[in-house]
Amino acid sequence: LTNTSTAYSFNGQTKFLKTEEGHLHNVYESMNTVWYERSTDGGTTWEIMNGGMPLTYNVGGANAKSPAISCSNDGSLPFIYITYQIDNYGGYEEDYVLLSQFFNGVHRWTEFVSDMLPSYSYDTRPVVTGLNQFAMVVYKSAISTPFVATEFKVNTAGNVLQIIPRNFPAAYVNSSCGSPTITNGEGKYHLAYQWGVFSIGYLRWSVYTDP
Repeated sequence: LTNTSTAYSFNGQTKFLKTEEGHLHNVYESMNTVWYERSTDGGTTWEIMNGGMPLTYNVGGANAKSPAISCSNDGSLPFIYITYQIDNYGGYEEDYVLLSQFFNGVHRWTEFVSDMLPSYSYDTRPVVTGLNQFAMVVYKSAISTPFVATEFKVNTAGNVLQIIPRNFPAAYVNSSCGSPTITNGEGKYHLAYQWGVFSIGYLRWSVYTDP
């Protein structure tokens, strides 16, 4: 339940997810923050994860928006990854894109995806995909910039080993690109996006490499 009419507006971002054990997962914006819910009975009932608190509770942010969700695909109880944009991180006038990892509904860690953003008012629309011991986040920090990508490598326990900025080839990604959506398969990331006004772009690249 949300009081934000645009909570599900950006259809490039995954908001609903079904994991291997049959659980349903939902992320959304409401009351100027981001929430994560899970259903273990096929959607009949839903419970707010993170101890019933919004994701901003973990990092002390004032506001948050534009969440997207994914999961690792290496087990029946996978790690859940949620990326979102936050305002006034830690009580300071600093705005970022973040990535949080959950396991069985419990928050494990939150890490920076972006450098400090120029403005919270611009919607970065981050997208995320998890693949075994990796997670990839792609976002656009301002209307005049190309996409930015950050790859996370974790160990089998889900702890972060590396956070790696990834560079897109200028021939295929520039400031006219927007509305990204991402998935994975066969050990590769797959990114589709709007290119200019009339074109769609598509990039595929291997895990643990630059596009």
